[in-house]
Amino acid sequence: MHSNAKHASALRRRADSNRRPRTERLSPGRPEPWTIVRHVHAQGGRYVESRHEAFASHPSHVHTTPTVALLLRGALEVEFASGRRLTVDASAAAGALVLPPGPPHHGRAGADGARMLFVMPEADRLATLGPAAAELLADPSWWRTPRVALLGRGLLRELVVADDAAALALEGLTLELLGALVRRREETVVSGPPPTWLRRVRESLDDRYGERGLRIADLAAVAGVDPAHLARTFRAHYGTTAGAYLREIRVRRAADALVHSALPISRIAIDNGFADQSHFTRVFRTAYGVTPQRWRSLGGG
Repeated sequence: MHSNAKHASALRRRADSNRRPRTERLSPGRPEPWTIVRHVHAQGGRYVESRHEAFASHPSHVHTTPTVALLLRGALEVEFASGRRLTVDASAAAGALVLPPGPPHHGRAGADGARMLFVMPEADRLATLGPAAAELLADPSWWRTPRVALLGRGLLRELVVADDAAALALEGLTLELLGALVRRREETVVSGPPPTWLRRVRESLDDRYGERGLRIADLAAVAGVDPAHLARTFRAHYGTTAGAYLREIRVRRAADALVHSALPISRIAIDNGFADQSHFTRVFRTAYGVTPQRWRSLGGG
């Protein structure tokens, strides 16, 4: 049998054997709170589709190879040993979470659980994309574009079909996915360290997170630059807007206060810059998948 035919046959057998969901285990008698739907090793990389229960926790671990985790449904929070936290969701569209090899991290699914497809491309495939791909896969990040959602659906379809063309299709889609992420990164993130004035702006946001009514003009005055230039440069270096960054700080500080203080939720909302408890609850639920009261009762999850 031709080698390609053998490979396709092996891929088909592997996919068939993985169609029946299975739950792997952390330890004897202790089921993991997620299900591996299929695990396929095909030409160009490995692919793992999984479903995660609501609030499923993932203990600290590391990846040994660069991984692109496509979040197809639900929400997920990932925190690295460095303290960096990524809170991501697929409510608007699927997105790609880049998990580089090495940094320890742990995570937790949101209130509706999560459906994920882990893509682990082989080194020789990454080499074809040059240093841009290496830079992309070296830093934890979250990317969401319509193209990513489309490619994710294509990868899932090929994993299910698993005919004699699947291996070729998976390889092509994986390269397309990496190319789309590289282009997206080049569009939004600039190389090199942020300028000193921009670091002052970020520090100001860290210090003034409880202050309501902050405007770009206020931050521009701190930096001594034009407001429009500040907005463009902030997004280019940090991959988000100043407003989204401020909201992330507020929610994170409020989440800590819910667990480590006995203050009323309404007080925590005001202290952290929210208009009122209702506003705080809406924003908090979007970020963490639960209400502030539920978060407090769970002791932070």
